Amino acid sequence: EITSNGNYYIAYISKEYGEKIKQVLGNNTTKGNQERANKILYYAPNGNQYEYEWNEAFGEYKIVLPKAYIDVTPGVINGVVNLAVKQVKAVPGAKYFKLAHSNTIKPIGESISYSMTYPTEKLTILSADETPLATALVDVYLPKTGYVSLSSVNETLGNTAGNISNNGSAAMDLDFYVYYVNSADKNSLYRKTLTGRMDTQISLDKAQYINVIGDWIYYSNYNDNGKIYKMKKDGTKKQILCDDTATYITVSGGVVYYANQSDKGRLYKINTDGTIDGGASNRDPAGKVHGMPVMDDYGNYNKATDQANFINVVGDWIYYSNFSDGHKIYTVNKDGNIRRKVNDEWADGIQIVGAWAYYCSGSGAISKVRVDGTGSVIPLRGTTRKVDKGYHLNIVDGWLYYSNAEDGGKLYRIKEDGSGEKKKLADLATDYINIVGDTMYLISAGKTYTLPLNTDGTIKPTLVTKDNNGNTVVDVKDLAITVAYEDANKTIGELEAKYLPQKVAVFMKDDTVQQLPVDWDIKNRKYNGQGIYTYTGTVLGHGKQIKCTLTIPSEMLNATSIIEVYNNGPKNGSIMIKERSFGPSKQDQELKEKLKLAKRVEIGDVIKVY
Repeated sequence: EITSNGNYYIAYISKEYGEKIKQVLGNNTTKGNQERANKILYYAPNGNQYEYEWNEAFGEYKIVLPKAYIDVTPGVINGVVNLAVKQVKAVPGAKYFKLAHSNTIKPIGESISYSMTYPTEKLTILSADETPLATALVDVYLPKTGYVSLSSVNETLGNTAGNISNNGSAAMDLDFYVYYVNSADKNSLYRKTLTGRMDTQISLDKAQYINVIGDWIYYSNYNDNGKIYKMKKDGTKKQILCDDTATYITVSGGVVYYANQSDKGRLYKINTDGTIDGGASNRDPAGKVHGMPVMDDYGNYNKATDQANFINVVGDWIYYSNFSDGHKIYTVNKDGNIRRKVNDEWADGIQIVGAWAYYCSGSGAISKVRVDGTGSVIPLRGTTRKVDKGYHLNIVDGWLYYSNAEDGGKLYRIKEDGSGEKKKLADLATDYINIVGDTMYLISAGKTYTLPLNTDGTIKPTLVTKDNNGNTVVDVKDLAITVAYEDANKTIGELEAKYLPQKVAVFMKDDTVQQLPVDWDIKNRKYNGQGIYTYTGTVLGHGKQIKCTLTIPSEMLNATSIIEVYNNGPKNGSIMIKERSFGPSKQDQELKEKLKLAKRVEIGDVIKVY
């Protein structure tokens, strides 16, 4: 039931055709001659609110993406910037706004003046009680009047579908830190601020399909057979989440969806804590962790065998290119019990934007089709070139970015609706296009380049390099750690997780001492057979090596007549003999009587431990 502006409607959401809001009574008005409401709000089960506007051309309500209409006047005197937020769309409850480098809070419609510190500024939209609702990154170095996209603070996706379809080599968190693959440093994972003042290596792993949610990063580790890894955003607490070989990883609502290449590319899922439905862990006899198929086998057609590529998670639905059926677009709900085909044409690089699915045909021609399967295919005036397993495009803020097959794969853009002229943005032959904030991360011949999103084609892409700002590590001390007796019987994996330090103290060239993260080489640890393991670690961002010896003692003998010894290290164990005293209690006297015939240890006795 929908009430708006005094009008009353009865509507429903068609699960068969996706979350498409329709009126039971068709397009007729329900109250005299009054027009239907131009806007309605949809309250999702997760508590999020989504705004829809009536689209007369298609006779339905179309979702409105969050955005703010701003006016930026850069300061020419003393660097004072004036930023006004004129209007906010699709952010229910929006009342005020604030800036990261100003203590002022103003109502929407007014402006804030402040001294510019950085060329970019974080804009936060607030509710009436000043609760943050959405954020955006604004370029304040140049004048700007127009809309900027907003990200909900309750955003549940770890990366955009456009980036994931382009191997997900870059992502951004809600604090506007960028996580990307640095091709200049052995394709290791880096973290940087948008200003570039902090640009630091956080892992030696080659990460693909990067997702950032909350305090965690999730990715497919190409250095370890594409297994799903997770770690903290500073590079600490790295761990294997799932042993499946995973591609097109997308994190949504506490669940990781992925194409399981260990099982014919089928669509799988696993919770972000490593469990599956019901909270159990799915381990095989070897102890390896696996996810579970999204779709079950049922009916005349085995729906669980779909080879899923170019995964898009939109609300309660998952869209993908079904390579098992001629690369056609399919969709299934997250429960896996409703599945349908969207189109009958070859579709690679799919990206869902509003009511449309954009894709590249088998020849690379860019087209779009409605996600509910109605209407005909609409071709756009662009053709992409094939890279690796398919064709790739990326859509942001009404623009479609692609590598133009008709011009040597060079970077172009065209309006999302196909209108206007296509524009060349760079002479760089582009393989993959990732977009974070106001920057494109372009992969060309295995190298990473950056390019401003608002380029007019006159700016050359910048090659990403390795830079430690000249402040190198001068010295770092090797470590020797002894495991506590009470932990001696734990598995080596448990001991590594507890005792190997996530960060170590290092001495820098500028005479400071810093705590920097370490990547420990667990696979190549050395064991001397006497309870001592030796590890080599790398200080991230600097390449400095450090060694750590982990000594595991034997369990101490207890003081009863029944002795159990777990002999982890014979050269490091201690056997202690103590005189046993007995009290007047019945239990002590029974034990004393029992031990009368036991041989007492005397000086000169030899105790052998096997």
